[in-house]
Amino acid sequence: MPVYQIGVARLYLVTVDAESQKDAENFASCFVGYRDESNQGEREEFKCNITQIEIVDNETFPAG
Repeated sequence: MPVYQIGVARLYLVTVDAESQKDAENFASCFVGYRDESNQGEREEFKCNITQIEIVDNETFPAG
C-alpha cells in the first residue's frame, strides 16, 4: 500500500480571559492544541483561562 505524507494547517479563533492581550496571546500559543491543554495549576499561575476554541480554517496538502 502506498504511503503519503500530508501536511495539515489549522487556524483557530481562541477566546481567553486574561489580564492583558499579551498574556492571552502567550497563554493561547502555549496551551492550544486541538483542545485546551492547560491544567488548573497553569490557569492559576498564568491568571488566564481559555473559554472557547473555534476552528476557522482546516487545510490539507501534500508534503514532501
